Amino acid sequence: MLLYALLGFASGGFVVTYAAAKEVLPPGVSGMAIALVNTGLFLGAALMQPAFGWVLDLGWSGEMANGLRRCAWTDYQRGLWLSCGLSVVGLIAGFRVRETYCRNLTI
Repeated sequence: MLLYALLGFASGGFVVTYAAAKEVLPPGVSGMAIALVNTGLFLGAALMQPAFGWVLDLGWSGEMANGLRRCAWTDYQRGLWLSCGLSVVGLIAGFRVRETYCRNLTI
């Protein structure tokens, strides 16, 4: 449960990127900037799913149940640590975002 709490805390930085993208670029391209940020966020989520599966496969012992791979709890923990690690990378990147004080910096 602690790991899920850390994931939730670290994932809150996604919202900041929309405002930062809008405020560090000229107003005429702010919609495109927000769309690019949104694409990046969805791409990250799309790439994380197979990465989680890859981590599960690394620890798979070969055990099957009803035709499905059976993974140990520790394999899932490693996958969650991968998620947590990538969220922490995003959190660190969020601290490096330039503060705009709620105003556009290009005007």
